[in-house]
Amino acid sequence: MLLWCKLQSLVQFDPGVWLEESLRFARGETPYRDFFWQYPPLGLAAIGYPLRFLGVSFSVAQTAMDVLSLGIVLLVFCLLGYLVPRALRIWICVLVIAVGATTQTYFSLFSLLSYSPALHTVAIGLLLMLLGSFRYLAHGAPGQKLPNTVAVVLVSGCWIALMSKQEAFLVAPALLFLLALFDPHTRGASRRGRWSRILAAGLLPPLGAYLLLGKAVGFANLSAALRGYGLATVPCPWWPTGLGVLGALAALGAAAFVVGAGSLFEWFCWRKALGARYILMLAAAAAGGVIWLGYEWYTDGSLLTGPSSLAARVLSFSKAAFGASQVLRPVLWPAIIYWMALLVALIRGPVHPARLQLLLLLTVPVLISVRSLFGSTLAPTPEVPALSYPFLSLLGPYLLVRSLEFPRRVAARLSVQGHRVAIRIASTLVISYAILRVAAAYSNLLSNRSFTPLYTESGLVRVRDGNVNAALYRYVRDHTQPGDYFIELPYGGGLTFASLRRNPVFSNQFAQIPIPERFQLADLARIRNHPPSLIVAADEPNFGTFWGIQGNMACVFPRWTWIPDRPSWTPESALPLTQFIENNYHTEHKIGAWLLLRSNAR
Repeated sequence: MLLWCKLQSLVQFDPGVWLEESLRFARGETPYRDFFWQYPPLGLAAIGYPLRFLGVSFSVAQTAMDVLSLGIVLLVFCLLGYLVPRALRIWICVLVIAVGATTQTYFSLFSLLSYSPALHTVAIGLLLMLLGSFRYLAHGAPGQKLPNTVAVVLVSGCWIALMSKQEAFLVAPALLFLLALFDPHTRGASRRGRWSRILAAGLLPPLGAYLLLGKAVGFANLSAALRGYGLATVPCPWWPTGLGVLGALAALGAAAFVVGAGSLFEWFCWRKALGARYILMLAAAAAGGVIWLGYEWYTDGSLLTGPSSLAARVLSFSKAAFGASQVLRPVLWPAIIYWMALLVALIRGPVHPARLQLLLLLTVPVLISVRSLFGSTLAPTPEVPALSYPFLSLLGPYLLVRSLEFPRRVAARLSVQGHRVAIRIASTLVISYAILRVAAAYSNLLSNRSFTPLYTESGLVRVRDGNVNAALYRYVRDHTQPGDYFIELPYGGGLTFASLRRNPVFSNQFAQIPIPERFQLADLARIRNHPPSLIVAADEPNFGTFWGIQGNMACVFPRWTWIPDRPSWTPESALPLTQFIENNYHTEHKIGAWLLLRSNAR
């Protein structure tokens, strides 16, 4: 409830973008053909249909996001039943909620702040696939027929995932293929027949849906959207740079440090299990901690330098070093190595159901992370993809307990043994981090003090930049009519959603996305045919619009560099649309950093 209908801004950031796109869907416009949407259609439909049938309002969009978020939490709770004891199960769910509810722009739970509802629908699909496979492997028996309920859960989860986000194009088929390849309950012709049917049922209907969708909107339009309108081809974070490799080593070092520090609570048991190698393990853990600290200091730079006091520098460093991506990266990289080891062990055989379950669990975040192993789309440092947040949040405590139980392991099984010391250490860290997240986010996110209530034609919304947003909204309301065309530049949509005005052009993102020239020319034709009554634009050159990623983030493959050094944008370029606006519109008013433009013909 503390996050109800809150936005950072109506005229900036991702939530306004997808809210405006959902509005256009609710009005009957077709994505990919009539307006910009860079993901598969299910995430858009999950918000657009409630808006169409229940009315366009912030509260309806918020309720839809809450339902999706609740579904994710419940599925995580069910999945944890296979992994950890009841007490830790509850605390990990609290951690998942705390991370999601205090994350701004990335994987946000119970909030409008996520960069796309496609994240939520694909997470639901992948969680369903994991639950179906876990149930089959845990309760199946040699020669037993795959239960219909399990088959339905697997197939429906695959459909949901494949129709939600591009990462699922790799992850969902991989889950089915791995389960088919290593299925310990069937052999020979029976295995081939069973899994051929499951694979066909899971993959062919979404493929057919995409063919029908492509025929309706144009295959070129659909292909451009699924390729991110060119954004995915600008950087290549999978290609290692020196800084990216250091980030991976720092993540492994942090994981080693945590396990080494936890082992000290039972040092006698570890010494007995490892002998003289335990001293080497502690030395490696200490070295790992130093590497992690050095990396975080290098990328943040505020710990030992800066004009502020030491306490302020430590606080600044802590915020940078303990963000969601920074904390989850030491989970991701050990998971990648563990996944590889499990895959080799399964190939060599024999196949143990618990080992296969763990491989499938790790497969989701490992394959999602392929897109940003050594960097991210917008920065040269490694970043944990937002979609992997809930999976890594539940994996972190589980893998920690599994590591700390190493000296006492007597049998290979999926669920941890529930050893008291290991559970207490993991629970303490989970609870502490959850409290830290909520406490750090309270003043600037959870509290209403930083947000201004704004009553709009789409209902109540609370915005951080309240005075400017309120003045902009009132100006749009008072100087346009409900059926008028209206544009926000360079990267918005929240004002369009709040005022229920119409966007005449294809896109509402005029920054970062290097959209192909044919869409730029189409937007120029559209704005000429339907000139907007009013334009809100940033008071910057070219109204703040640009194509590509500002800075040097272009792919350096096959060269080795410390950080990317090739330009990923062209600063001197101007869009045809912005040139038309400069020639045919004038500034009528200015509010904050925003210009309000009217046609010269008025």
